[in-house]
Amino acid sequence: MRRRASETPKDPAASLLGTDFGVLRRDVEIPAADGVRLLATHYYPADVDKAPLVLLRSPYGRGNALDQLPKLLAERGYQVLYQSLRGTAGSGGRFDGSTIDPADADGTLSWLRAQPWFGGVPATWGASYLGFTQWELAAREIPEWKIALIQDAPAEFGHRFMYPGGAFALVLCQVQRVEVGAGLGAGRGVMPSSFWAEDSGVIERPGMALIVP
Repeated sequence: MRRRASETPKDPAASLLGTDFGVLRRDVEIPAADGVRLLATHYYPADVDKAPLVLLRSPYGRGNALDQLPKLLAERGYQVLYQSLRGTAGSGGRFDGSTIDPADADGTLSWLRAQPWFGGVPATWGASYLGFTQWELAAREIPEWKIALIQDAPAEFGHRFMYPGGAFALVLCQVQRVEVGAGLGAGRGVMPSSFWAEDSGVIERPGMALIVP
């Protein structure tokens, strides 16, 4: 469905850029449930009304090589809301690598539901910490959330990530610090295969599938 000019998303805090896939809004402000301001980049096709939306939540920064992921989705006709977690890439608050403040997701969902360009059915996708944020999101009931593609991500950090097999994994801690600090993912190669195997499979819940490659 074509979008009328009056329906184009607007945000005075965001910069609008024309692209080969549509329109890009940078530094969109989203209030967390506790009032902290989270920043996101919004990708959307300019000629489609309420295109399907994919929510990506990341600590790895925006405006770097990882922008290829939301760009890939946007080129295929999806809206993408690419959000920086609190304490990262300009978002307010303090980043805690082992836990995610539930106020972030609660506020983001409330804000998203109120947007006129949101079609009402979000999907999520991502690997590593972008997968971890999906596990955290799944702790609450979200009737309109129908699918989550979780890749190479632990359901929790304390046991699966920091103490795989019972011993403290210093190298994993160091890699995580480098990834977040540099804003670039270091890849899967340093992770033990047994760590990933524990979370493989498809987990079903009423009306939704969590797909874990």
